[in-house]
Amino acid sequence: MTFHTQIQVLIFAALIAGSFAQVSITSIPGCESLSSFMITPQSSNYTSSFQYSLQNQRFSNAQAPADILYPKSYFDVQLAVTCVKKSGYAFRVRCGGHSYEALSSTSDKQFIILDLMFLNNISIDISSKTAVAGGGTTLGELYSKIISTSNVLAFPGGTCPTVGLGGLISGGGYGMLGRKYGLGIDNVKSIKVVTANGTLLTCNEQQNSDLFWAMRGGGGGTFGVAVEYTLNLVSVPSKLTYGSIGVSLSQASSFWTKYQSFIAAGVTNDLTSNIYMDGDVIAMSVVYLGSRSAALTVLKNSPIFSSIDSSNLLEGTWSDSVLFFAADPPAKLSDLTNRYFNEKGSFYAGSDYIGTTLSSTGFSKIVNALSSGFSGGTPYVIFDGYYNGQGTVPATTDTPFVNRKVYHSIQYQAIYSSSSSASAANAWLKNLQSQMSPYATGGSYVNYLSLNYGTDIPTVSTLTTVPPSAPSWAKRYWGEANWARLCKIKANYDFENFFSAPQSIPVVVLPDSGFVSTTTTLSTTSTTLKTSTTTKTITIPPTSVSTKTSTTSSVISTLISTTTSLRTTTVTSTASKTTISITSVSCPTPIIVQNFASSTQLNTNLLGGWSDTDGTGTISISAGQEIWTPQSGGYWYTELISSSKSCISLQSYGAGTAISIVIGKTTFSAANLEVGVNIGCSSATYRKVGVANIPSGTTSQTYVFPLASVVSSGELATINAVLLSSSVSGPVFTLDDVKLGCF
Repeated sequence: MTFHTQIQVLIFAALIAGSFAQVSITSIPGCESLSSFMITPQSSNYTSSFQYSLQNQRFSNAQAPADILYPKSYFDVQLAVTCVKKSGYAFRVRCGGHSYEALSSTSDKQFIILDLMFLNNISIDISSKTAVAGGGTTLGELYSKIISTSNVLAFPGGTCPTVGLGGLISGGGYGMLGRKYGLGIDNVKSIKVVTANGTLLTCNEQQNSDLFWAMRGGGGGTFGVAVEYTLNLVSVPSKLTYGSIGVSLSQASSFWTKYQSFIAAGVTNDLTSNIYMDGDVIAMSVVYLGSRSAALTVLKNSPIFSSIDSSNLLEGTWSDSVLFFAADPPAKLSDLTNRYFNEKGSFYAGSDYIGTTLSSTGFSKIVNALSSGFSGGTPYVIFDGYYNGQGTVPATTDTPFVNRKVYHSIQYQAIYSSSSSASAANAWLKNLQSQMSPYATGGSYVNYLSLNYGTDIPTVSTLTTVPPSAPSWAKRYWGEANWARLCKIKANYDFENFFSAPQSIPVVVLPDSGFVSTTTTLSTTSTTLKTSTTTKTITIPPTSVSTKTSTTSSVISTLISTTTSLRTTTVTSTASKTTISITSVSCPTPIIVQNFASSTQLNTNLLGGWSDTDGTGTISISAGQEIWTPQSGGYWYTELISSSKSCISLQSYGAGTAISIVIGKTTFSAANLEVGVNIGCSSATYRKVGVANIPSGTTSQTYVFPLASVVSSGELATINAVLLSSSVSGPVFTLDDVKLGCF
């Protein structure tokens, strides 16, 4: 076991043991259980935990986070988002840690990292050619699982095994199957996302389609936490061709001219290639979806191969090609699941797109820059071969990824070994990119982001429904039209800008009417409105809403137009703030039922995964299965909301809050049904809610058990049901419906 693997094991072992000290965030009501998956500065492996997934060592001495959270379930993520939002800390979500500017690991404010490394469960369905992967999965972990399941299925992602799936898909995801099957984002079927209000949403073409659109290329750390991906796998032949062919940099000009002629003449989409260059060599790497003999037939059409030995072209499986490109020398299969497999370095990076063939004059600028280099480091350049798009090129507005119909993307990297060389590395990068500007489209790849492009946000004195023009950095990544759409989606799902980092989509536009009705918060200081005519005062800063009374009134009307349980009582505007007093007059805005596991992991005896997706304040489960489990002493028991799967946090409730249970068929004479709660999601503190008599012959009967006098606001609890009878044997109930809300 390597040292870094030991670190990962130690992190996991400590999380299971719950051995980390509590800090201030855990004192927030309802947030106490964060300590079970939190590492604090008092922990002996705090520094190594912070550094473990930080890929760009340029930031190794950056301000460390206040805490690091390692969620083990989707519920943990929901709880983390809810609690960090209350705390006022900045928030960073980390998967593989490959952000070129370390935006998933650093902040200029006090912040907390949510590291998803333990949300990495993967399942493969060969019949439907799909994979379901946790949001913390790395490409290596995904590839390893696919390889162990099938030799003719693949996923078109990148070549670096430690890249996180979340980061890849948030930006695009180019790889060595790209010309045949497109980007990673083109092969995503569904995403489960925890939004800024702690709600778990399923996003696909049918549900929350706008958020689904934004999460596939709209940039990381902007719209929510992706906790699960459903991916479409692609078919690959059992034997394909892969390898690299190169020459010295002194022959680069001739090599490039031949390569450009080759691709300009038209190349089959079964061939994907890229070009790597440094101060010594230029090399072409290829994957061809066919036999070696067929690949040579295609490649011999290029004059490149008339003078180059092609013995480095190999025939093997897709897994062989994955291992070949993962490392030099090729990786072993076991390396794919090592999250610390690739060595780390300090670097600056940037990118361009080339819309057509690159002239010899433009190419010579790259050769000269690589030949000159810079003191104390090593630069390199990679051309990813788009070849004017892949087989069927999606429209530039089908996803936020706008840079589709291009010949190449160019990645520039300047790696340095000592901090004294950092400024020289960045100067080299900026100088080369400036020289390449006349030959580039003006676009850049957001997964190769650079803060050299700026971090400015449009100044908006009064929010309207029309987004302002994109700043230059945003136009590089998404173009003007996609920027405008991303801004609208940002406002709809994160109007308070909780998910915020340099070069993330800002809040510069009003949300669409009705979106606040699906959230649990209207300001940075309130989490939800209570029921039973409780008044809540909300203060909105002038940067969020115009201070003009007339405009503010229309804003408020827009925000709550579909929330029938609310009414405005007072609107006051001053030069510094807008104050709104709102009274809730009926059932609550959503009571959150928080979830430890995805619905696909639930079994028939443990019901969970409930959330109030329609905003009605009621959670329903239709089951119909027999769910009672025999216990000693003549009674039957089930956990309606179980400690191993889910627990509820009554963040808002009124006198009418209750659990409603609909009992279906019965096969006994009579029994008593007792409902109780375990406070704190454990059996430590049991409180009885109520007892109901169930007569014989019941076919469909509703029983309501009020909770408000038993569970305090903010307390976490499980809800248990016990059937008290000594005369029954075998399964005797069906649970037809459970609702949590006002009755």
